[in-house]
Amino acid sequence: MPRKRTVGLSAGEAVLGLVIEQPDSASQLGRRLVERFRSAQFTRSTGHNALARLARQGLVRVVPDDHAPGEEEHEERYEATPQGVAHFSAWLRSSSTAAPALREELQAKIAFCGPDDLPRLIEAICAEERACASMFAAAQGRLSAAELLAPRRLTGAQRWSELARQAVLRDEAAMWGMRFKRLERLRARLEEMGAEVGDPMEEIQSRANPEDVQAPARAARA
Repeated sequence: MPRKRTVGLSAGEAVLGLVIEQPDSASQLGRRLVERFRSAQFTRSTGHNALARLARQGLVRVVPDDHAPGEEEHEERYEATPQGVAHFSAWLRSSSTAAPALREELQAKIAFCGPDDLPRLIEAICAEERACASMFAAAQGRLSAAELLAPRRLTGAQRWSELARQAVLRDEAAMWGMRFKRLERLRARLEEMGAEVGDPMEEIQSRANPEDVQAPARAARA
């Protein structure tokens, strides 16, 4: 049984799922990992390392090579073992009654910051707001493209796969939008705190262009 986690998706589970969907080479699995889970910001090397761990654990194995003598050898392809399929199925259907651990770095920074740190901290939040707005727009773009380019005639399994893909993209966009709004509220509260303690907020105003924050705000609300 897979152990219960208090963190997000691991590269191991993602790669194992991709192998079960379609046996593939290490290089192609790395590419598929990056493309399938863009917001997770996995790299191809992360996929290669995860694949090696899965092989050591007996969850995947090399597909027997059936090329004829004299033929050009191709990159090794991997498939899931019966143990790997059972492991993945247990992970997929598992649940935890406990809430996941909330280890938000930004909250720790706020907890430890002093009034003199506030201008820089607010600038950092503004930068993260812009990044979230950009990720929100990118996710919305991928969702629109998926809906536009989805084949009209699909088999039952193909239709389910496409619907699941669109559900993930829609949820991804929603998560970036919610994070943006949360940061926006948090930044406003920190600005209020600075005013309450008499912090020289002029430093923030002189550095930050109001359009830097308002532009992503409009994007996330669109």
